[in-house]
Amino acid sequence: MSRITLKSQAIVIAQLEAQVAELTTHKGILMNEVAALSQELSPNDIDLLHEKIALQVDEINALNADNARLAQSNTAAYNRCDVLEELLVQAVDVRPVVKSAPRMTIAPEVTESQPTVEITAQDRAFYAKFKALPRDERLAIIEFARPIVGHVGIHNIMTVRAAWRESQAA
Repeated sequence: MSRITLKSQAIVIAQLEAQVAELTTHKGILMNEVAALSQELSPNDIDLLHEKIALQVDEINALNADNARLAQSNTAAYNRCDVLEELLVQAVDVRPVVKSAPRMTIAPEVTESQPTVEITAQDRAFYAKFKALPRDERLAIIEFARPIVGHVGIHNIMTVRAAWRESQAA
């Protein structure tokens, strides 16, 4: 324990006495202000203040009651959400897993028996000319050729051309 000298004790006591004097002065000032305010307020003003305070207390109580009601409904909503989440998890777990059907692959024998379509340079040239035609004319040729050959493409452009020329000549 440190040793306190008489001089340091006197300094501390002087500081405390100064603080006590300052607080006493501050207390006196506050007491004067309270006395002045109490003289300014009439009994009617005090009654009005009490009524306003009572109304505010009633409003605070009503707000607290609403807050409690909302807290209960919030808790109930969270409980319902928890139950719905559990039901959803159960529904997902119970639902059977649907697997897609395996893809059908073409057997090698079937692939070998399919006809091979050879596309010549002449087919490419006529298909390029067909694509260069105006849209209306191309659509007219396609409308004409669909009943005859089905899809109009590079593989059957020569057949479509021959049938179109024949119909135009007639």
